[in-house]
Amino acid sequence: TAQDPQAAQMRRLWTRARGLICSCGLGAAACGASSLLLSGTHASPEPRGKRTMRESLARPIKSALILVAMKEEAEPFIQKHQLQRFESVPWNPLLPIVGYSGKIHDLECFLVWAGSDNRYKVNNVATTASAVSAYASIAALQPDVVISAGTAGGFSSRGAQIGDVYVSSKCIYHHRRIPDDIEDEHEFGDYGLGNFRS
Repeated sequence: TAQDPQAAQMRRLWTRARGLICSCGLGAAACGASSLLLSGTHASPEPRGKRTMRESLARPIKSALILVAMKEEAEPFIQKHQLQRFESVPWNPLLPIVGYSGKIHDLECFLVWAGSDNRYKVNNVATTASAVSAYASIAALQPDVVISAGTAGGFSSRGAQIGDVYVSSKCIYHHRRIPDDIEDEHEFGDYGLGNFRS
């Protein structure tokens, strides 16, 4: 409802994300279909513990992390906002991921590209590269908001248009490939699917 502070905060997040992605020059390629996820991590040293969604949403948004898989998705945003490449990366330097930072109005903005494959000289795409990139950059940068931006071609069959923003309610795994006829289904069934609130 309009009186619900959580709903109001989600509307503000959606508006801010849409502004970052669409109006600020992330480019058509990266505007395909994007998902905005609350990362649950903050610069504050306090652990998340049992903080409720309402408490998380009530905290001010001071930093945002934008994750992209392809260089072509990152470049328009980097150029538009004159983001600077990290001189010293805050994650393991052996990782191929590439980071940029800068200010957009009062928001500290980080953009992390998954990098390129040394052998095949192509963008690091798909689930493994994105998981490593997301984990390393969230752990190092501890942003208030994480935006996964990209072409997301798989969403086009569901009516997605350029510039659409998707706000997730939960995250599940679709590729763990754990058979449903294993001996102890109760032990691995929930693990295989996962079910995490954003």
